[in-house]
Amino acid sequence: MNLQLPLEGIEWDAASIFEHVLRRMHSRRLSTPPPRVDVQFRAFTGMNHRARLRDGCLVVRLSDLLRGAAPQVIEALAMILLAKLYGMTVPAGMRERYRQYVMSRNVEKRIIETRRARGRKVSGGARGNCFDLDAFFADVNARYFEVSGGGAIPPVALSWSARPTRVRLGHFDAAHRAIVISRSLDRPEVSRLMVEYI
Repeated sequence: MNLQLPLEGIEWDAASIFEHVLRRMHSRRLSTPPPRVDVQFRAFTGMNHRARLRDGCLVVRLSDLLRGAAPQVIEALAMILLAKLYGMTVPAGMRERYRQYVMSRNVEKRIIETRRARGRKVSGGARGNCFDLDAFFADVNARYFEVSGGGAIPPVALSWSARPTRVRLGHFDAAHRAIVISRSLDRPEVSRLMVEYI
C-alpha cells in the first residue's frame, strides 16, 4: 500500500499532512469517513508524540522539537502514529525515514539539550539496601580506568531506579550524565560482580 504524499497540491504544514494521510488511509482501508484533525506542537521533554481519537476528532500532539522538520518526516510520523492507532502495519520505509531524522547528529543533540533543560531525573539515590553505587563506581574507576593510563572517568550521578525493573537492568542518561541501575539488583542474592559489570 503506497500512501506517500504527492509533492505538489498540498499545503506543507503538520495538520494538512496528517489530514492527507488520514484521508488516504480511510479511502483505502477504512469504511468510515475520516474524523476532523487537531494537530498542535507541545513543549514535551523529548521527541514524544501522541495521537488519539476523542469525540470524533483526531487529536495529535507533537513535540516542538519536530518544528522545522521536512514535510516527508512529518508524513512518516503521521503514517507511524495513524497506523498504530488503527491497528495497521507501519510501512518500513516510513519507520526508517523517521528513525534517520531522529538519529541525525543535530536532532539528537537538540533532544539531549531539551531533556536536560526540561526534564528531571527521578531516582532512588546511590546507597541501596545492599550495595552502594558510589563505592562501586570509585572502585571500578580506579581498577580499570586510572591504571590504563587513560585517566579516570569523570564523576557521574549514580542511582538505583525508583522502581524495580526486570527488562532494563541499567542505562546511561546522557542528558543528565547519570547512570541508573535497576533496583531489582539491590538484593543479597545478587553478586557484587554483576552490579559492577552493569
